[in-house]
Amino acid sequence: MARPSSRRRSQVPEKLRRSSTLSLYWEREGLVCEDYLTHERAALTPDLVGLLERFSKPTDPDRVIRGMDEKPARVRQAIRQLQALGFLKKGEDPAEKRLARWHWGHAAKQYLLGTKDAHQFLPRPQRLAYAKGLLKKSRQPALYKSYPRRPQIRLEKPAAYASESNNTLARVRNTRDFSGRPISRRDLNEILMLAWGEHGKLQAEPWGPLLEKTSYSGGNRHTVEVYLVVVAVDGLKAGLYHYNVKDHALELMKAGDFSATAKRIGNRQEWIKGAAVHFLMTGVFARTMFKYRHEYVSRTVFCDVGHLSQSMYVAATGLGLGACTTYALNHSLAEKFLGLDGVDEAFLSLGMVGVPRV
Repeated sequence: MARPSSRRRSQVPEKLRRSSTLSLYWEREGLVCEDYLTHERAALTPDLVGLLERFSKPTDPDRVIRGMDEKPARVRQAIRQLQALGFLKKGEDPAEKRLARWHWGHAAKQYLLGTKDAHQFLPRPQRLAYAKGLLKKSRQPALYKSYPRRPQIRLEKPAAYASESNNTLARVRNTRDFSGRPISRRDLNEILMLAWGEHGKLQAEPWGPLLEKTSYSGGNRHTVEVYLVVVAVDGLKAGLYHYNVKDHALELMKAGDFSATAKRIGNRQEWIKGAAVHFLMTGVFARTMFKYRHEYVSRTVFCDVGHLSQSMYVAATGLGLGACTTYALNHSLAEKFLGLDGVDEAFLSLGMVGVPRV
Protein backbone atom coordinates (compact mmCIF):
# COMPACT_ATOMS: atom_id res chain seq x y z
CA MET A 1 0.00 0.00 0.00
CA ALA A 2 1.34 3.44 -0.95
CA ARG A 3 2.09 5.99 1.76
CA PRO A 4 0.83 9.60 2.06
CA SER A 5 3.47 12.29 1.61
CA SER A 6 4.15 12.96 5.30
CA ARG A 7 6.85 11.78 7.70
CA ARG A 8 4.88 12.31 10.88
CA ARG A 9 3.86 9.37 13.02
CA SER A 10 1.50 8.80 15.90
CA GLN A 11 -0.08 5.94 17.82
CA VAL A 12 -3.33 4.36 16.59
CA PRO A 13 -6.15 4.84 19.18
CA GLU A 14 -8.99 2.41 19.83
CA LYS A 15 -11.44 3.92 17.32
CA LEU A 16 -10.93 6.38 14.49
CA ARG A 17 -13.21 8.27 12.13
CA ARG A 18 -12.59 10.18 8.93
CA SER A 19 -12.45 13.98 9.22
CA SER A 20 -15.62 15.61 7.92
CA THR A 21 -13.72 18.56 6.40
CA LEU A 22 -11.69 16.74 3.76
CA SER A 23 -11.60 17.69 0.09
CA LEU A 24 -10.18 15.63 -2.77
CA TYR A 25 -8.96 17.18 -6.03
CA TRP A 26 -6.51 16.53 -8.82
CA GLU A 27 -3.43 18.74 -8.94
CA ARG A 28 -0.72 18.30 -11.58
CA GLU A 29 -1.92 14.80 -12.35
CA GLY A 30 -1.81 13.82 -8.69
CA LEU A 31 -4.66 13.23 -6.25
CA VAL A 32 -4.51 15.59 -3.27
CA CYS A 33 -6.46 15.36 -0.03
CA GLU A 34 -6.80 18.59 1.95
CA ASP A 35 -8.45 19.34 5.27
CA TYR A 36 -9.73 22.88 4.78
CA LEU A 37 -10.20 23.32 8.53
CA THR A 38 -6.55 22.64 9.43
CA HIS A 39 -4.95 23.40 6.00
CA GLU A 40 -3.17 20.04 6.14
CA ARG A 41 -2.72 18.45 2.72
CA ALA A 42 -1.05 15.37 1.29
CA ALA A 43 -0.84 13.43 -1.96
CA LEU A 44 -2.86 10.22 -1.69
CA THR A 45 -3.20 7.13 -3.85
CA PRO A 46 -6.64 5.61 -4.57
CA ASP A 47 -6.04 2.77 -2.12
CA LEU A 48 -5.46 5.28 0.68
CA VAL A 49 -8.69 7.04 -0.28
CA GLY A 50 -10.38 3.66 0.01
CA LEU A 51 -8.82 3.23 3.44
CA LEU A 52 -10.25 6.59 4.54
CA GLU A 53 -13.68 5.52 3.33
CA ARG A 54 -13.62 2.57 5.74
CA PHE A 55 -13.63 5.10 8.60
CA SER A 56 -16.80 6.97 7.58
CA LYS A 57 -17.99 6.30 11.14
CA PRO A 58 -15.97 5.55 14.33
CA THR A 59 -14.32 2.21 13.63
CA ASP A 60 -11.77 -0.03 15.35
CA PRO A 61 -8.59 0.05 13.21
CA ASP A 62 -7.88 -3.61 13.99
CA ARG A 63 -11.23 -4.52 12.46
CA VAL A 64 -10.32 -2.64 9.29
CA ILE A 65 -6.89 -4.27 9.17
CA ARG A 66 -8.38 -7.73 9.48
CA GLY A 67 -10.77 -7.04 6.61
CA MET A 68 -8.05 -6.09 4.11
CA ASP A 69 -5.81 -8.19 1.90
CA GLU A 70 -2.73 -6.01 2.51
CA LYS A 71 -0.09 -6.93 5.04
CA PRO A 72 -1.31 -5.80 8.49
CA ALA A 73 1.91 -3.91 9.26
CA ARG A 74 1.61 -1.80 6.11
CA VAL A 75 -2.05 -1.01 6.72
CA ARG A 76 -1.35 -0.09 10.33
CA GLN A 77 1.48 2.21 9.24
CA ALA A 78 -0.80 3.91 6.69
CA ILE A 79 -3.50 4.39 9.34
CA ARG A 80 -0.97 6.01 11.67
CA GLN A 81 0.15 8.40 8.96
CA LEU A 82 -3.41 9.36 8.07
CA GLN A 83 -4.05 10.00 11.75
CA ALA A 84 -0.90 12.10 12.02
CA LEU A 85 -2.17 14.22 9.13
CA GLY A 86 -5.48 14.67 10.97
CA PHE A 87 -7.43 12.90 8.21
CA LEU A 88 -8.36 10.22 10.76
CA LYS A 89 -9.44 11.41 14.19
CA LYS A 90 -10.46 10.03 17.55
CA GLY A 91 -13.65 11.38 19.10
CA GLU A 92 -15.45 14.62 18.33
CA ASP A 93 -13.66 17.73 17.10
CA PRO A 94 -15.29 20.92 18.56
CA ALA A 95 -14.65 22.90 15.36
CA GLU A 96 -16.19 20.18 13.20
CA LYS A 97 -19.18 20.04 15.53
CA ARG A 98 -19.71 23.79 15.13
CA LEU A 99 -19.34 23.48 11.36
CA ALA A 100 -22.03 20.81 11.32
CA ARG A 101 -24.50 23.53 12.35
CA TRP A 102 -23.72 25.59 9.25
CA HIS A 103 -26.53 25.83 6.73
CA TRP A 104 -24.03 26.60 3.96
CA GLY A 105 -22.52 23.68 2.13
CA HIS A 106 -19.10 22.35 1.27
CA ALA A 107 -18.12 25.08 -1.20
CA ALA A 108 -18.70 27.90 1.30
CA LYS A 109 -16.92 26.04 4.09
CA GLN A 110 -13.92 25.31 1.91
CA TYR A 111 -13.68 28.89 0.67
CA LEU A 112 -14.19 30.69 3.98
CA LEU A 113 -11.92 28.37 5.99
CA GLY A 114 -9.56 27.03 3.36
CA THR A 115 -8.38 30.47 2.24
CA LYS A 116 -7.42 31.65 5.73
CA ASP A 117 -3.80 32.65 6.40
CA ALA A 118 -2.94 32.43 2.71
CA HIS A 119 -0.59 35.43 2.88
CA GLN A 120 2.92 34.81 4.14
CA PHE A 121 5.25 37.60 5.24
CA LEU A 122 8.11 38.28 2.84
CA PRO A 123 10.80 40.96 3.28
CA ARG A 124 10.59 43.78 0.75
CA PRO A 125 13.54 42.55 -1.41
CA GLN A 126 11.83 39.17 -1.83
CA ARG A 127 8.49 40.82 -2.66
CA LEU A 128 10.18 42.97 -5.33
CA ALA A 129 11.99 39.97 -6.77
CA TYR A 130 8.69 38.08 -6.95
CA ALA A 131 6.96 40.99 -8.72
CA LYS A 132 9.81 41.43 -11.20
CA GLY A 133 9.68 37.71 -11.92
CA LEU A 134 5.99 37.95 -12.78
CA LEU A 135 6.59 40.94 -15.08
CA LYS A 136 9.43 39.10 -16.80
CA LYS A 137 7.29 36.04 -17.53
CA SER A 138 4.17 37.77 -18.80
CA ARG A 139 2.49 41.10 -19.55
CA GLN A 140 0.17 42.74 -17.03
CA PRO A 141 -3.55 42.83 -17.84
CA ALA A 142 -4.76 46.13 -19.29
CA LEU A 143 -5.93 48.78 -16.84
CA TYR A 144 -8.80 49.84 -19.09
CA LYS A 145 -11.47 48.19 -21.19
CA SER A 146 -13.17 49.85 -24.16
CA TYR A 147 -15.26 49.10 -27.25
CA PRO A 148 -13.51 51.21 -29.91
CA ARG A 149 -15.99 50.29 -32.67
CA ARG A 150 -19.00 51.42 -30.67
CA PRO A 151 -20.37 55.00 -30.72
CA GLN A 152 -18.87 57.04 -27.88
CA ILE A 153 -20.35 59.99 -26.01
CA ARG A 154 -17.71 61.97 -24.10
CA LEU A 155 -18.72 63.14 -20.61
CA GLU A 156 -17.40 66.26 -18.88
CA LYS A 157 -15.47 65.63 -15.65
CA PRO A 158 -16.93 67.86 -12.90
CA ALA A 159 -14.68 70.58 -11.53
CA ALA A 160 -16.74 70.41 -8.35
CA TYR A 161 -19.59 68.23 -7.18
CA ALA A 162 -23.18 69.11 -6.37
CA SER A 163 -23.13 68.07 -2.72
CA GLU A 164 -20.76 68.15 0.24
CA SER A 165 -20.88 64.35 0.53
CA ASN A 166 -19.90 63.93 -3.12
CA ASN A 167 -17.01 66.34 -2.69
CA THR A 168 -15.87 64.32 0.31
CA LEU A 169 -16.09 61.09 -1.67
CA ALA A 170 -13.99 62.64 -4.44
CA ARG A 171 -11.17 63.23 -1.92
CA VAL A 172 -11.06 59.64 -0.66
CA ARG A 173 -7.64 58.03 -1.11
CA ASN A 174 -5.92 54.98 0.34
CA THR A 175 -3.53 56.22 3.05
CA ARG A 176 -0.40 54.20 3.74
CA ASP A 177 1.66 56.80 5.57
CA PHE A 178 0.41 57.73 9.04
CA SER A 179 2.10 60.25 11.32
CA GLY A 180 1.43 58.44 14.60
CA ARG A 181 -0.34 61.48 16.04
CA PRO A 182 -3.54 60.89 18.03
CA ILE A 183 -7.04 61.50 16.77
CA SER A 184 -9.81 62.94 18.89
CA ARG A 185 -12.41 60.84 20.69
CA ARG A 186 -15.06 62.87 18.87
CA ASP A 187 -13.60 61.83 15.50
CA LEU A 188 -13.56 58.16 16.50
CA ASN A 189 -17.16 58.44 17.70
CA GLU A 190 -18.22 59.93 14.36
CA ILE A 191 -16.42 57.26 12.31
CA LEU A 192 -17.99 54.46 14.33
CA MET A 193 -21.46 55.94 13.99
CA LEU A 194 -21.19 56.59 10.26
CA ALA A 195 -19.58 53.26 9.36
CA TRP A 196 -20.92 50.68 11.81
CA GLY A 197 -23.58 52.48 13.85
CA GLU A 198 -27.33 51.93 13.83
CA HIS A 199 -29.38 54.54 11.96
CA GLY A 200 -32.84 53.12 12.41
CA LYS A 201 -34.83 49.92 12.21
CA LEU A 202 -36.70 48.24 9.41
CA GLN A 203 -39.84 46.27 10.23
CA ALA A 204 -39.73 43.12 8.11
CA GLU A 205 -42.28 40.32 8.28
CA PRO A 206 -41.89 37.75 9.67
CA TRP A 207 -38.41 38.59 10.96
CA GLY A 208 -39.31 41.55 13.13
CA PRO A 209 -37.10 44.64 13.42
CA LEU A 210 -33.84 44.64 11.45
CA LEU A 211 -31.04 47.19 11.64
CA GLU A 212 -30.47 49.97 9.16
CA LYS A 213 -26.96 51.35 8.70
CA THR A 214 -25.30 53.66 6.19
CA SER A 215 -24.10 50.58 4.28
CA TYR A 216 -26.22 47.99 2.55
CA SER A 217 -26.22 44.44 3.90
CA GLY A 218 -27.89 41.45 2.23
CA GLY A 219 -31.34 41.06 3.78
CA ASN A 220 -30.37 43.72 6.37
CA ARG A 221 -28.72 40.89 8.31
CA HIS A 222 -25.52 42.90 9.10
CA THR A 223 -23.21 39.95 9.69
CA VAL A 224 -20.13 42.08 10.43
CA GLU A 225 -18.93 43.01 13.92
CA VAL A 226 -16.02 45.37 14.59
CA TYR A 227 -13.32 45.34 17.27
CA LEU A 228 -10.91 48.23 17.78
CA VAL A 229 -7.25 48.29 18.67
CA VAL A 230 -7.00 51.81 20.04
CA VAL A 231 -3.43 53.12 19.92
CA ALA A 232 -3.68 56.92 20.01
CA VAL A 233 -7.07 58.48 20.76
CA ASP A 234 -7.29 61.49 23.05
CA GLY A 235 -9.14 60.67 26.27
CA LEU A 236 -9.25 56.92 25.61
CA LYS A 237 -6.84 54.39 27.07
CA ALA A 238 -4.99 52.12 24.68
CA GLY A 239 -6.45 48.63 24.37
CA LEU A 240 -8.74 46.23 22.56
CA TYR A 241 -12.41 47.24 22.43
CA HIS A 242 -15.60 45.80 20.99
CA TYR A 243 -18.11 48.20 19.45
CA ASN A 244 -21.56 47.56 20.91
CA VAL A 245 -23.93 48.70 18.17
CA LYS A 246 -27.10 48.55 20.29
CA ASP A 247 -25.76 50.90 22.97
CA HIS A 248 -23.34 52.79 20.69
CA ALA A 249 -20.64 52.04 23.21
CA LEU A 250 -17.09 50.74 23.39
CA GLU A 251 -16.56 47.66 25.56
CA LEU A 252 -13.01 47.29 26.86
CA MET A 253 -11.85 43.73 26.25
CA LYS A 254 -8.28 44.24 27.49
CA ALA A 255 -6.09 47.25 28.13
CA GLY A 256 -2.61 47.73 26.71
CA ASP A 257 -0.60 48.74 23.67
CA PHE A 258 -1.49 46.19 20.99
CA SER A 259 -0.13 48.12 18.01
CA ALA A 260 2.56 45.45 17.47
CA THR A 261 -0.14 42.76 17.46
CA ALA A 262 -2.15 44.71 14.89
CA LYS A 263 0.94 44.93 12.70
CA ARG A 264 1.50 41.16 12.98
CA ILE A 265 -2.16 40.55 12.07
CA GLY A 266 -1.50 42.68 8.97
CA ASN A 267 1.44 40.44 8.05
CA ARG A 268 4.00 42.90 9.42
CA GLN A 269 3.51 45.44 6.66
CA GLU A 270 5.56 48.49 7.63
CA TRP A 271 3.01 51.12 6.68
CA ILE A 272 0.54 49.81 9.28
CA LYS A 273 2.48 51.49 12.07
CA GLY A 274 1.44 55.01 12.90
CA ALA A 275 -2.31 54.44 12.62
CA ALA A 276 -4.32 55.75 15.57
CA VAL A 277 -6.99 53.01 15.48
CA HIS A 278 -7.14 49.57 13.88
CA PHE A 279 -10.58 48.16 13.03
CA LEU A 280 -10.78 44.36 13.05
CA MET A 281 -13.94 43.23 11.26
CA THR A 282 -15.39 39.79 11.91
CA GLY A 283 -18.35 37.83 10.59
CA VAL A 284 -21.08 36.30 12.76
CA PHE A 285 -22.26 34.00 9.98
CA ALA A 286 -25.44 32.75 11.65
CA ARG A 287 -27.12 36.13 11.14
CA THR A 288 -27.09 35.74 7.37
CA MET A 289 -27.06 31.95 7.28
CA PHE A 290 -30.27 31.65 9.30
CA LYS A 291 -32.33 33.26 6.53
CA TYR A 292 -30.29 32.42 3.44
CA ARG A 293 -29.43 28.73 3.42
CA HIS A 294 -27.68 28.54 0.01
CA GLU A 295 -23.89 28.74 0.16
CA TYR A 296 -23.89 31.32 -2.63
CA VAL A 297 -24.92 33.87 0.00
CA SER A 298 -21.54 33.53 1.73
CA ARG A 299 -20.35 35.99 -0.93
CA THR A 300 -22.52 38.71 0.60
CA VAL A 301 -20.46 38.68 3.81
CA PHE A 302 -17.43 39.97 1.93
CA CYS A 303 -19.59 42.52 0.12
CA ASP A 304 -20.68 43.79 3.54
CA VAL A 305 -17.04 44.21 4.55
CA GLY A 306 -16.39 46.23 1.40
CA HIS A 307 -19.40 48.50 2.01
CA LEU A 308 -18.36 49.12 5.61
CA SER A 309 -14.75 49.78 4.65
CA GLN A 310 -15.82 52.40 2.12
CA SER A 311 -18.04 54.08 4.72
CA MET A 312 -15.00 54.18 7.04
CA TYR A 313 -12.94 55.80 4.25
CA VAL A 314 -15.56 58.47 3.55
CA ALA A 315 -16.12 59.27 7.23
CA ALA A 316 -12.37 59.56 7.88
CA THR A 317 -11.80 61.71 4.80
CA GLY A 318 -14.56 64.09 5.84
CA LEU A 319 -12.70 64.61 9.13
CA GLY A 320 -9.38 65.27 7.40
CA LEU A 321 -8.01 61.84 8.39
CA GLY A 322 -6.57 59.00 6.36
CA ALA A 323 -7.86 55.43 6.10
CA CYS A 324 -6.64 52.15 4.74
CA THR A 325 -7.67 48.49 4.51
CA THR A 326 -5.59 45.37 3.96
CA TYR A 327 -6.44 41.76 3.16
CA ALA A 328 -2.88 40.48 3.60
CA LEU A 329 -3.78 38.97 6.94
CA ASN A 330 -2.89 36.45 9.60
CA HIS A 331 -6.43 35.28 10.34
CA SER A 332 -5.49 32.68 12.94
CA LEU A 333 -3.50 35.20 15.00
CA ALA A 334 -6.40 37.68 14.86
CA GLU A 335 -8.91 35.06 16.00
CA LYS A 336 -6.67 33.98 18.86
CA PHE A 337 -6.22 37.62 19.88
CA LEU A 338 -9.98 38.24 19.77
CA GLY A 339 -10.89 34.94 21.40
CA LEU A 340 -12.93 33.70 18.42
CA ASP A 341 -13.44 30.12 17.25
CA GLY A 342 -13.09 30.93 13.54
CA VAL A 343 -16.32 29.07 12.72
CA ASP A 344 -19.26 30.75 14.47
CA GLU A 345 -17.38 34.04 14.25
CA ALA A 346 -14.33 34.56 12.06
CA PHE A 347 -11.91 37.40 11.33
CA LEU A 348 -12.38 38.97 7.89
CA SER A 349 -10.59 42.28 7.45
CA LEU A 350 -8.28 44.89 8.97
CA GLY A 351 -8.90 48.59 8.48
CA MET A 352 -7.16 51.55 10.07
CA VAL A 353 -7.53 55.29 10.52
CA GLY A 354 -4.99 57.90 11.48
CA VAL A 355 -3.52 61.31 10.84
CA PRO A 356 -1.80 61.32 7.42
CA ARG A 357 1.84 62.32 7.29
CA VAL A 358 2.03 65.64 5.45
